[in-house]
Amino acid sequence: FPGLRIVGVESPPFRPLTPEEHQALVARIHEARPDLLFLAVSQPNGELWISQNLEELNIPVCVAIGGSLDFAAGRIRRAPRWMQRCGLETPFRILMEPRRLTPRYTRNALFLIRMIAQDSIAAIRQRCGRLFTRSRAPG
Repeated sequence: FPGLRIVGVESPPFRPLTPEEHQALVARIHEARPDLLFLAVSQPNGELWISQNLEELNIPVCVAIGGSLDFAAGRIRRAPRWMQRCGLETPFRILMEPRRLTPRYTRNALFLIRMIAQDSIAAIRQRCGRLFTRSRAPG
């Protein structure tokens, strides 16, 4: 892309930043004045970091790309095409990295189940509440 300027690359340590390190990182991002910020940090850490720092960053577009660079660089193998087409990439990834991905996907599945259950219970209560108020005889 002619005219594309990469104004900075950061690789912070694999640990929580100290408040001073965090402020220095945000200051370097401000000095670079990017129009796009791609944050290649594991999920949900990337989204959380952007959410917590979005106003302070004042960047038009911030995107959490997670491990996309690992796939693009060929560091992590993708599922075979037939598995991708059949929607089986997630089970393939779990088989490739069970220790890392099984707990994450289990937490995600449990969260989804909990949210569906809460919504279902709320809908039943709302429906039943209407039934009980309709069935009462006027006072």
